[in-house]
Amino acid sequence: MIEPLGSSVLELLNREELLVDSAGLAEALEQWGLGPDRPLGDADHTTLRDLRALLRRLAESVATRGTLSPAELGEFNALIAPVPMRSQLVALPNGGYLIDLEPLSEDCIERAARELAGEFGSMLRRSFPPRLKLCDGCAAVFWDGTRSRTRRWCDGRTCGNRARVRKDRGRAG
Repeated sequence: MIEPLGSSVLELLNREELLVDSAGLAEALEQWGLGPDRPLGDADHTTLRDLRALLRRLAESVATRGTLSPAELGEFNALIAPVPMRSQLVALPNGGYLIDLEPLSEDCIERAARELAGEFGSMLRRSFPPRLKLCDGCAAVFWDGTRSRTRRWCDGRTCGNRARVRKDRGRAG
């Protein structure tokens, strides 16, 4: 199974409650390795709410249509264009190499937004046909790492089990 690059962006897409208060947002950013270097304000919340709304809409487009429209692609490119990047080749501990792209910005929220958007773009780049899907049970965005790309639920033990129980009860009643 191929694991997603963007587990932090998937968490942002599926957990709107992260953007409710500064403490929760700062904790999430810290967990994702994007910790803020200053107290977060209302403008920071607005920036990340807008980012989440755009990326969620783009994820839904990819999951339902398999592609982004030219207008959506333009919106995404406008989002990632303003923050320059520094790239470097990095040796991985288990062998091999990786091109590391680091956003260059003085503002921690600009860097975080660019990094999260970059993760989203990397997920799209790695998956054609698309592996980004919406759960049939709860509409969460998830990465389908199965070989056949036929996964339907974010979690088979919760959403999948609920769907199977509903189907079984429908047959019995």
